[in-house]
Amino acid sequence: MIFKLLRLSFKEKRRSPMRQQNIILNIFLGIILVYFLLLLVLFGHFTPRIIEESMDIGDSSIPEILGSWLVYYLMFDLFLRFFAQEIPELSARRYLLLPVKRNSLAHFLMLRSLFSGFNLIPTFFFISLGISLGPYFIEGSRLAWFMMIISLVITNHLLNFIIKRKIAEDTWIVIIGALVILLMGIANYFGYFPLTQLSGLIFNPIIQFPGLAFLWMSVPVLVYFLNHRALVKRMYLESIEPKAIHYETRINYAALQRFGAPGELLALELKLILRHKRTRSVLIMVPFLLLYGFLFYTNPVYADKTAWLLFAGIFVTGAFLISYGQFLVAWESSYFDAILTKSINFDEYFKAKYYILVVPTLAAWLITLPYGYFGLKVIFINTAAFLFNVGVNVYVMMLFAAFNQKRLDLSGGSVMNYQGVSAKHWLLSLPLLLFPVIIYLIFNLIWNETAGLVAVGLTGATGVILQNPLLKKLTRFFVSRKYEIASSFRIK
Repeated sequence: MIFKLLRLSFKEKRRSPMRQQNIILNIFLGIILVYFLLLLVLFGHFTPRIIEESMDIGDSSIPEILGSWLVYYLMFDLFLRFFAQEIPELSARRYLLLPVKRNSLAHFLMLRSLFSGFNLIPTFFFISLGISLGPYFIEGSRLAWFMMIISLVITNHLLNFIIKRKIAEDTWIVIIGALVILLMGIANYFGYFPLTQLSGLIFNPIIQFPGLAFLWMSVPVLVYFLNHRALVKRMYLESIEPKAIHYETRINYAALQRFGAPGELLALELKLILRHKRTRSVLIMVPFLLLYGFLFYTNPVYADKTAWLLFAGIFVTGAFLISYGQFLVAWESSYFDAILTKSINFDEYFKAKYYILVVPTLAAWLITLPYGYFGLKVIFINTAAFLFNVGVNVYVMMLFAAFNQKRLDLSGGSVMNYQGVSAKHWLLSLPLLLFPVIIYLIFNLIWNETAGLVAVGLTGATGVILQNPLLKKLTRFFVSRKYEIASSFRIK
């Protein structure tokens, strides 16, 4: 029965409407996946050489160095899984009315969850790393080390489900545990707690004693059966049906409503963002995207490559604009018909949309000002990028909203969810990032670097000055297509 359910699950994936309708998107995602897997394989292959050339490892071997760092990888991996993975029982509803034993159904859900990108991606990396580490191992220890790593990856995968259930039952236990781990990390950083050495003591003995691999392989088995037992107990509709949750926030919506209809619409938009997982995931990801600048500003390779720094500035200051703005109207697709029946002034509707994109972009620019530590030039670049985002890219996003006819399901998963995404969403990001770079390169070629940055900033400032007439034109165009958009949103 378990294998029959797995076969049906595979057919479900293969025959899904998204796979059938978005062929171009699937090809594009497939190319991206292959590209990143190749990068991981190459990174795994060259990791030993990178460590040797960048560190003074003394008498330690490369595997011992990796063992002392392994605890950090496991914590980071668990953190990502917590936000990206759903517990398996959420997909059990459709099977509960079928003549399938709960024990078999629990095994099926657990085994199916193992075929996850979060398990596939590290496997590719560690296979490549294990092959390149061959000369550093004694006979038999390389396979044992690899089996330990895979066991830890699977343990993390299963442990994530236990943590999520514990949060639902008793949030304080998990919060206290997270604080303890955080304090351990801080204490290790200041030298009060030897977390790195402790990690080495736990994970490095397998290099000398390969037989310990069997002990490590028993850990995910134990966690698997703990999960299985918990899953069987929860295999009832009343246990896994999502409960209505009332989110209380300290946002003063009444203050927004004092600005009239645009303020009320803005308040509704904020409620939408805060009450749905998929929109909240955008807010969660934005702080990480703000750190993207460190990849460029700290790298001496890009120190004199202003075009690349401008590219990074557009991305950093426009993180929310690009992530949220791609689905500006589609976020409301499930009740867009209701919006059309209300006496809403679409000029005010679009003005609220404008501010929901511009205000976070302004906040992002202010947050990135400390990047000026790497030079005043970075502030000038980010300022030009910010002006271009609020003076040009914001209107491009709003124009695209009139052509976005894909319905979004806000009740779906939050992270790595491509429902409602088409190839044009990916392609839209290219002109947003490349147009300011092209403007800069043209003026830099004719005059100099300063002229290029000024041209980018003035282009954006012009858009800000012409805000009202541009918004009116965009609104008129959107109104001319609103019924076509509504018709497309009805397709589920």
